[in-house]
Amino acid sequence: MKKVKIKMSIIDGLGEECFINEVGTYNEKEKTIIYKEENVSVKIIMEDKIIIERENQDYSMKLIFEEQKVHNSSYNIYKPKMVLDLSVNTLILKRNVNSFYIKYKLVINNEDMGIFTVDFKWEVQ
Repeated sequence: MKKVKIKMSIIDGLGEECFINEVGTYNEKEKTIIYKEENVSVKIIMEDKIIIERENQDYSMKLIFEEQKVHNSSYNIYKPKMVLDLSVNTLILKRNVNSFYIKYKLVINNEDMGIFTVDFKWEVQ
């Protein structure tokens, strides 16, 4: 496992941008990056698809990205116990050696949440 510096920009369905700068670990063999974002544990799996798993004491969610495909998963809220259906339509997925860019449409329980973008870069320390 290698230590990595992570830089990410997320633009949500309302056009608001969030920047994240964190340090995490990269497992080259498993093609995963793991880091903490405030009180949320994040795991990114980069194989044929890119999978982003987010979890803390309140919720867990999994987003699956594959260009020009729709993937369904769930958003699990622990208190009160609730499971919401997620639908992710990946519009654009671009990869480079140490980065990826995703533009996707998110639907939660049949409600259109808009188009989001994720620009993710990492650098081995």
